[in-house]
Amino acid sequence: MPDRSPEPARGDSVHLLWHDPPVAAGDYAPAIWVPLTRLLAAHRRVLAMTRRLPAEAWEAPSAIDGWSRRDALAHVASHGEQHHRPLAAALAGAPLTEWRPDPRDAAIDTDAWNRRAVAARRDWSIARLAGELEENLTESLRLWAAIEAGQLLLPYGLAPNLLAGVEAHAAHLDGHADEIVNGPQMLR
Repeated sequence: MPDRSPEPARGDSVHLLWHDPPVAAGDYAPAIWVPLTRLLAAHRRVLAMTRRLPAEAWEAPSAIDGWSRRDALAHVASHGEQHHRPLAAALAGAPLTEWRPDPRDAAIDTDAWNRRAVAARRDWSIARLAGELEENLTESLRLWAAIEAGQLLLPYGLAPNLLAGVEAHAAHLDGHADEIVNGPQMLR
């Protein structure tokens, strides 16, 4: 991760955007500090649900028609790659100006990709889905740390630019967390 801040003087503390995991502000372009904290909070919210909701709650319907709460979790766990692809493309110097859920198959639309990704995880345990979500967060942080301030307005594919992309990723996670909690029978 590139260091964008001076080395702290002896006795100085590093400014953290987040504590669990520790995320040093100096590792990221300042313009994404606030949206990145939203992304971290959204990840932590979903991960807390995986530890706290009883097993039977995951089999109950979510607020997404036809999906259980487990399906909604499988979707957000699988969706990390959709947010990593535009970041990797920008870092490679080929930002995504057009979005396709599966760049290898133009016939796959977003709904088909989502159904396929959820179906592939249908037999996974909640712990395994949570592990994938944790891995996605680690990869997201790695990629965002590599993004320079001058790259933040490059096309993102899922959003107009990378800066809007981190917001879109956080909103996506938060929206699905709401759909897990607010199924036909609210968990709150």
